[in-house]
Amino acid sequence: MLEHGADTLRRVEIITGTGRRRRWSTDAKAAIVAESFAPGASVSAVARGHDISPSLLFLWRRQTTRVKLAERRDGDVPPGFVPVAITVSGAFLPFD
Repeated sequence: MLEHGADTLRRVEIITGTGRRRRWSTDAKAAIVAESFAPGASVSAVARGHDISPSLLFLWRRQTTRVKLAERRDGDVPPGFVPVAITVSGAFLPFD
C-alpha cells in the first residue's frame, strides 16, 4: 500500500497456484447438469448451490446437449416427430 505522499510500497502480495480452479469429474458434472434440468430448477440457483459460475453450468449444459444430439444421429434413434391428425367433433381434418 502506498503511504500518502510516498512513492514506495509497504506491502507486496504474491499469488501463487491456480486459486479456485477445481477439477470436476464427469459424474459430478452430469449430476449437476441433471439437477439444473429438473422441472422448476433455476440454473443460477443450482450453480450457486455448487459454488460455480452460472456461465460454467450453461457451458456444461450445451456440451451435454451436443453429445446427446450426436448420439441420436449416430444411433438408430428415430427423430422425435410423429404424424398428427386433429379431429373436431368426430370430423377428420387432414393436413395438406
